[in-house]
Amino acid sequence: MLTIDSKAPTGGIDSPFRVRYFDNAMDNSLWQTLADTFPTESEMHSLNAVGSKNSLCDRDDEFEVFVKRRPEWRRFHEWLRREFPAICMKVLSFEPASKRNVRFEFSSLPGDGGEVRPHPDTSKKLATAVMYFDHNWDPAWGGAFEALRHKTDPDGDFTDVRCPWEDVETVLSVPVEPRRIGFMLRQNNSLHGVRPVNAPRPRRTITVNMIGKAR
Repeated sequence: MLTIDSKAPTGGIDSPFRVRYFDNAMDNSLWQTLADTFPTESEMHSLNAVGSKNSLCDRDDEFEVFVKRRPEWRRFHEWLRREFPAICMKVLSFEPASKRNVRFEFSSLPGDGGEVRPHPDTSKKLATAVMYFDHNWDPAWGGAFEALRHKTDPDGDFTDVRCPWEDVETVLSVPVEPRRIGFMLRQNNSLHGVRPVNAPRPRRTITVNMIGKAR
């Protein structure tokens, strides 16, 4: 359901942490169907641990209700649970030390300032992928995923830290595009985020996490 040539990314970086992103990662017809049936704001709940966003994840009771009504999303979610670890390891060139679990989340950032503040993800996460599901998004609205470097402590351990935007600089920006997916290898300094959005509608993504222990 995803078509990714791990040897031919659209872009990426290896320092201060590894990021790869790919365009045209999904058949357009399937992407259109999924984008058209993406959960509404009323089907999500507010989640403000790292900023201002709405979320529906596969640990929520409401998630099962949603995918029962949307078989196209149920099939995609089930496929990702099977295939995501292998894809992720190939794209990011790493091998975990333990059994891998996969977690899935629908996310939307409100157009009136929704953001994800700079953070490195929790130490339970090995890798993360983010895929955009927005039609005709204007880059002037913001919403790009940004890989960040701390200005004064680029190699520091920022686990459980939320950094102010003024303390970081952008190393790589991955703007919103249909059928674009980005992968990030989690490290203690893998600061990343999305600056406050200024848009007439929410910015919508799925986030897929590989959970486990690194070697």
